[in-house]
Amino acid sequence: GHYFRLLTGGFLSYMLATQGVNRRTLSTALISCLLMVSQDLLGAQNRGDVSSVPQLFSNYRLLPRLQQQRLPQPAAQKTVLQVQGMKCEACAARLRGNLAALGGVDGCKVDFQKGRLEVWSDSSEPVETQVLLEAVTATDDSYKVEIVERECYDAGGQSLPCPRCGGAPGQQ
Repeated sequence: GHYFRLLTGGFLSYMLATQGVNRRTLSTALISCLLMVSQDLLGAQNRGDVSSVPQLFSNYRLLPRLQQQRLPQPAAQKTVLQVQGMKCEACAARLRGNLAALGGVDGCKVDFQKGRLEVWSDSSEPVETQVLLEAVTATDDSYKVEIVERECYDAGGQSLPCPRCGGAPGQQ
């Protein structure tokens, strides 16, 4: 890879020195440079190493190095809801069944006595908060529901800042 870049750079320098700067040499130089970085750009984008073209160019030292802190991506998200109006275990079971049927929900716990609902979702298919709220009220329109907290966790179970809500661990 590096030898090819050196060889291409040498060839482009030779071509510009011998033929001068004209439309053909400039277009050849531009296309050659794009071809040299295209494989790296695609590979980095697929690996998630770079989030933008400026980051790639700063890696090639064409732009100043960007100081970008990459936050670890969450493996799971927990959303806690407070639900008023559940009166029995049958209400809790019906609510649990409706939420478990939503795409992206990995599990949920319902405590009808406390009116507390915990919904766990995988980060690969997160459940939007509005979808959860609508599912609760669709189960029984007399339920009053509010979000208590949202937390994200890494694969080891450590709490992380939530990239979806922008908050610190334990915040909405």
